[in-house]
Amino acid sequence: MENAVYPQSKEALQIKARHPAGQRRSTSWDPYGTSVHRDGLKSLEFRGKQRSDDSPQFIASARKTSATQILSTDNCPDTYINRNRIFPAQTFLEWLAFESVSSSGHSAHYKVRIISDKHDKVFATGCLSVTYEIQRSARMNAAFVVLVRNQELDGILQSIRSIERHFNQWFHYPYVFLNDADFDEEFKAKIKRHVSAPVEQFYKHPLLLKYEWYWRLEPEIKYFCDITYANSDPFVKMAEANKTYGFTIAIKELQETVPNLFRYASAYKRTKGIKSKGLWEMFLNRPSGIKLPSSEDEKWNSLPEDITMLDSDHVHSDEICPDAMEGESYNLCHFWSNFEIARLDWYQSKECQEFFEMMERSGGFWMERWGDAPIHSLAAGILLSPDDVHYFRDIGYRHTTIQHCPANAPARQLPRAPFLDQTIEDEKERLEEDEYWANFDSVRENGVGCRCRCDTDVVDAEDKEGSCFAEWVDVAGGWTSP
Repeated sequence: MENAVYPQSKEALQIKARHPAGQRRSTSWDPYGTSVHRDGLKSLEFRGKQRSDDSPQFIASARKTSATQILSTDNCPDTYINRNRIFPAQTFLEWLAFESVSSSGHSAHYKVRIISDKHDKVFATGCLSVTYEIQRSARMNAAFVVLVRNQELDGILQSIRSIERHFNQWFHYPYVFLNDADFDEEFKAKIKRHVSAPVEQFYKHPLLLKYEWYWRLEPEIKYFCDITYANSDPFVKMAEANKTYGFTIAIKELQETVPNLFRYASAYKRTKGIKSKGLWEMFLNRPSGIKLPSSEDEKWNSLPEDITMLDSDHVHSDEICPDAMEGESYNLCHFWSNFEIARLDWYQSKECQEFFEMMERSGGFWMERWGDAPIHSLAAGILLSPDDVHYFRDIGYRHTTIQHCPANAPARQLPRAPFLDQTIEDEKERLEEDEYWANFDSVRENGVGCRCRCDTDVVDAEDKEGSCFAEWVDVAGGWTSP
């Protein structure tokens, strides 16, 4: 896609959608250029070695929401509501983490199972030595992309410290910061303290056109494991495995926030005559056994009134999900886009651009609060196969009260060299911070992580009923261990 360009009206990379109640949704970045902020984004780009280390441990305490407060409707089993009101997205995410956990960060009954490698497999199990030669080796044309506001400075410094400690201290990939306003002087000064590199400032510039890959970074996220791939890094491994999109957490969206999203996505797939490559099924509710009309079924192509001839003893109107299309309905699963590693040329492809233009014309970003995560996910479901997607099972990650943190791999751990955060002024605090990460978790059978130290106040996404981990395993080839 050497000649691919964004349309002029889509230089900015920002979705500003509205909650149904009229509340402004927090800014989210869409590399497809969908439903953009027309005035463009101010931005900063930083290249070179970072001087930062790790962040203080980020703990967000979940408000305990009883599972009995959540109801699941019979006709749309993934529609979550509160007895008295629509369930807010944040509260729903916190509900996912209400169970008690053990010191490993997983619930007490957690057992690491092996996923089939038919379509995808872990890039590296355990720790590998990051030598000087590796650090000096060629890099992919890639960058961290950070959408951040001035008032989120502390949160993004925490995120930078975390990714520097666990990965970028060795590889030094650049950061691209995007904002919908000018970065203030305090923001720039504090960022420069963490970044020892020249600073370029851009306005109304399609920054990402010069990159082939991006890694999404948001304020107030935390990494738990060292990422030490041999002679390479996640970008290199994605390219070698011919992958397009990578994720680490898959969860469910709220039905009330995407009421018409699936209809438009399904309509695009149908009008373009696109057949599933095997990933689309991850986002569908399991068949209920009810036979519904389909345009591919010749017997339903006569008269519309024939639909009324369904046997009323077997099918009732309240058994049919109102959002179903062609007998398919959305299970609300999506890849959590605050962590994603992906190819930009796929985003710039004709198929993706057509999909996003159709979704933008629908008005759903503004009227229904559509976020970038389900949009990215359904686009992947339509256009990609399970072979094109990678689950970064070995990367421990947390945002808000949702986390995935892999168990450490047996016989594959290596001592970690000290990495002191020079931005922490107090020397004692600096040493304590490094000591914390030196005492990583014990190993566990079938673990894949490197020097992981998991938070213990929430249940791992792999082990939490209500996440979409099982749906991914199904399309990835299933389990190969009990």
